[in-house]
Amino acid sequence: MLVLGASRSGTSLFSGLSQRLGFYVPQPEVEPTAANPRGFAEPKWVVDFHQQLLDQLGVQLADGRPGAWRKTESVGTRARVRRELRTWLEGQLEHSPRLVVKDPRTTWFLKLWQATAQELGLKPAVALMLRHPAQVVRSKQQQVGGKQLDMTTKSVGWLNVMLSVEQKTRDVPRAVVRHDSLLADWRGTLATADRRLQVGLLSRATQEQVREASELVEPSLHRSRDLWDGLGVPARVAELAEESWRALGELSHDGDRDDAEVRRRLDDLRNDFVQLYDESLAIARSSVFAARTQKRAKAAGPAAR
Repeated sequence: MLVLGASRSGTSLFSGLSQRLGFYVPQPEVEPTAANPRGFAEPKWVVDFHQQLLDQLGVQLADGRPGAWRKTESVGTRARVRRELRTWLEGQLEHSPRLVVKDPRTTWFLKLWQATAQELGLKPAVALMLRHPAQVVRSKQQQVGGKQLDMTTKSVGWLNVMLSVEQKTRDVPRAVVRHDSLLADWRGTLATADRRLQVGLLSRATQEQVREASELVEPSLHRSRDLWDGLGVPARVAELAEESWRALGELSHDGDRDDAEVRRRLDDLRNDFVQLYDESLAIARSSVFAARTQKRAKAAGPAAR
């Protein structure tokens, strides 16, 4: 089971619950931090593996460039990279057939994971975490300890990641899980998710495991406001993010609904986002050119200048 979603969207909470309910998180795990004292339930090997690839490709965790996907998807064709992931994954399956792999960077390398899973005869399920974008960027602000972040850049990154990963996971067993629902009623939310995933999130757990999972959930984790006030995000970006949040949220509901209509709306929102990004890039091209020129001059040294 792959746990996906933008960073600070509740991926650690979902993975941690799954771990306590009987899924295996490959060891060793990323160590807890002051920003996340309850732990990440995140395999350190996977984080290092993905980060090395992102660094090589010049792609950020919350990259807002629609074209960045072409770079990361090309990794799936590299025999060495696929062999490295396959070797690691085979080793983990010896510990348990019920793996939960959580790392927000996985989103960028879905094709790589799907190809490797197919080679091993596995059919991954995807839990896609959803949290209000304003909460996500505020949470990231708190995470860095008061440093000023570009909230517009973070909001654009949320749009690019969430709208793209929704498109790329339509053909696999998937559950869209809202962070606020998980905090309010984790058992009901997991039961709803499992009707889509069919992985036995609760049905295969013991009473002791359920008690341990319950101790992980604290309503106080819901700290960030879901308002755009004071973030300085342009109105059109905030509007697109808000509309995308509402449309993605409809996919988290259980029961009868027209997923095809929601997907069409999300496709339109993705197209609107790409158009807005391209227009903004065209407007700012002179500034980009000037920055590159200054960077080259600085690298050349005083004599060349």
